[in-house]
Amino acid sequence: MTPRLSLAPLSLPELTPDLFLRAAAAAGFSRVALRLFGGDAAKPRILSPALVESPAMVAELGRIAAGEAVAVAEIEVLMIGRSSDIAACEPMLAAAAGIGVGQLVACVVDEDLGRAAERVRDLALLARSHGIRLGLEFAPTTRLRSLDAALALIEATGEADIGIVVDALHLARSGGTAADVAAAPGDRLCLLQLCDAPLVAPVNPEDRMREARERRLVPGAGEIDLVSLVAAMPAGASFSVEVPDAERVARLGPVGHARGVREAAERLFAQAPPRRERLLGC
Repeated sequence: MTPRLSLAPLSLPELTPDLFLRAAAAAGFSRVALRLFGGDAAKPRILSPALVESPAMVAELGRIAAGEAVAVAEIEVLMIGRSSDIAACEPMLAAAAGIGVGQLVACVVDEDLGRAAERVRDLALLARSHGIRLGLEFAPTTRLRSLDAALALIEATGEADIGIVVDALHLARSGGTAADVAAAPGDRLCLLQLCDAPLVAPVNPEDRMREARERRLVPGAGEIDLVSLVAAMPAGASFSVEVPDAERVARLGPVGHARGVREAAERLFAQAPPRRERLLGC
């Protein structure tokens, strides 16, 4: 089975959503992710690539995506913090469901993990009512700093169908490996975000943050064992490529950069042994 591969918006952070969709289609992608609503104007643009800001805009993008034969597979990334209002996500989820989105990616930044578990549960139920599965992404810069932490919080919610999003860089920087992913319950693993990096992390926190947001490597250009990581994911899981690299985009253009990361991901899929036969619903 050919893996389902999306282009993540962080790969082309300077493009508006409509141009992002068209660039992804021109680069040979049949699936993309988008960032919907929210965003903080005081933060760097890199934090809010391809940002969609209204339900009307979602509908228009759905028409563009249909015309380009590109599916919007995922929406990202909802930050669950101390003041998050889950009910306020209803318009976002309804609009996303209207254009066929099947997965929502969220991160936890609330220091109170008990409260966060309740909100994650409520969000999962709300998303499910629209036919969307919730996937939690862990990262050393969030309150869910590791794969084990994400698994523990999901267990605390009592919800069976919440998935885990594995980002190759975040996994490596948290000290995790492909073996850890292979040991995790297959029905929890719903999405693997592909990129590459050196094995040795930058020394200071600012450089680690810059690496994650601006200086990721094309799959196969670094030292992460991505072939084993792909093989560790269960059959039925989805994949995306998330490779922000402004210098490479400037040199190759948005379509050239996107085409290159797609081809690199496809080379990984060709090298990896068959994935685990545990089918998922994401």
